[in-house]
Amino acid sequence: MRVFKFICLLLLMSSCTKNPSISSLFISDEVAEEFIDREKLIEFKSAEFNAKQDSVYRLVLLEPKVDTGNFEFFVRRGVPFYVFQNSDLIFKNTGTNFYPCIQTLADTYIFYPDKKKTLYQISLSSSDTLKILFKHSVMHKVSDVFRSVDLSDLYFEKSKNSLPWMEFNSAFGITDTSYSEVDVLENGSVLLQGKIKIRGSSSKAFPKKQFTIKSINSGSSTKAIKSVLYAPYIDRSLIRNKLTYDLFSSLSGDSINSYFTHLIVNGSYEGIYLMQNHPKALFKNNVKYDNPNSFLVQIDRCPCPIIHNTKVDSFINPAYVFEIPSKPTDIQKSAIDSKLIDFENALYNNDLSAIDVKSFVDLIILNELSKNIDAYRLSTYLAFDGTQISIPTVWDFNIAWGLAEHATGFDATGFVINGENKNHAPYWWQLLWNNKEFQIHLKESYSVYRQEILSPLMLNKSIDSLVADLGTDKDLNFEKWPLFGTNIWPNKYKTTSHEEEISRLKGWIKLRMDWLDSKWLD
Repeated sequence: MRVFKFICLLLLMSSCTKNPSISSLFISDEVAEEFIDREKLIEFKSAEFNAKQDSVYRLVLLEPKVDTGNFEFFVRRGVPFYVFQNSDLIFKNTGTNFYPCIQTLADTYIFYPDKKKTLYQISLSSSDTLKILFKHSVMHKVSDVFRSVDLSDLYFEKSKNSLPWMEFNSAFGITDTSYSEVDVLENGSVLLQGKIKIRGSSSKAFPKKQFTIKSINSGSSTKAIKSVLYAPYIDRSLIRNKLTYDLFSSLSGDSINSYFTHLIVNGSYEGIYLMQNHPKALFKNNVKYDNPNSFLVQIDRCPCPIIHNTKVDSFINPAYVFEIPSKPTDIQKSAIDSKLIDFENALYNNDLSAIDVKSFVDLIILNELSKNIDAYRLSTYLAFDGTQISIPTVWDFNIAWGLAEHATGFDATGFVINGENKNHAPYWWQLLWNNKEFQIHLKESYSVYRQEILSPLMLNKSIDSLVADLGTDKDLNFEKWPLFGTNIWPNKYKTTSHEEEISRLKGWIKLRMDWLDSKWLD
């Protein structure tokens, strides 16, 4: 039955509209912009289409099929649009709101494969003609940007799966600029009450968004105050981040709680996500710091409140972002800044007493094993416990493990720490890397890990276990996001199946370990 409905859905998605009365007019920029400013239709004449134009305003006219109730339609992602009825503006989306709320039947969700369009639902009070205004490239047809839909074709019942079902609803959509208060449900029960917004940097450009959740009342002391719903999109294996977090937990003994879950946002199925603690929560959960001078900072993209002068020419100035405390007092700022300067000076003088050596060793081994091309310069956290600087957690390995086509990320040879991006990371990484005592610790630890946690058998078992956790649930994710056989930045290869992606991942890890063995095993 599901396969039959899915085939029908594909046929539906390929058609322009099920409503035969649709028509459209070209509108001049001046008139269209007046419509938008006034939020009202005024008297107008249809404009002529100039083939030399880059874009055009189009006014689509159609008759809704119901006297009262809801009207559903798709609009191309990122295209602002305005809906008028009886000359009045009744709905708009200027491109800043995501995940519009859809009213679904009990125990159902809306499912449609990604075709570069977003589903909207508006409430109507009459069957009068609807007029939808939008601007689009002259290369696009109406059907490329807009079409109406019968929502009943998109309903699916929540079925039994091995993974949990998480969902939340916000009447006003979800944005990347402010938090929306929601109840987060898991398998139908309230998991936590919280605030949610879209998060990320480059990931915001992907259609499958990721979210930050701030818990107001988790109902459980084991739940993190701040969590992240990570969206595996460019990573077609779905497991690269989870694999890294599990390995870090094994190496460090500090848990990074994370698990896979299906996600429904405002009634729409959005695929498989990874629910995980945010580094701030990990810092609070894992590091029992009683010292009032303890802190957490991040090395990431600037602007940064702490910037130091580099001690090595051609390297960027070391820069840090406050994480905990997030809003330090002037006294705290000065103390944190001073401690980071002491830390840098110690490394400059080949003094390792300022750092927790094991935590830095573990980070470098994971960064280099996975060939994390963002390593050392982005999403890297430093913690201070009152005595030493340490690496409290790892974060954001979705383009590691041989995935990326740039910065030779796909190549199983070469160190990241002294690779082409080394000058974009703080200079002190090079001092640490070239420290003979540190290199002894690094090679000794690697040799031990290779016999246990990082042995070929254990690594393959870890990957197989994660694939087993996904089970057949992953098929639903890839029905939603048909990514195989397509070019997806920054992937080097366009694998054609999940099995091929996992096989390529395993093969790359084998080559990577062989190369690291040649450098780190004497």
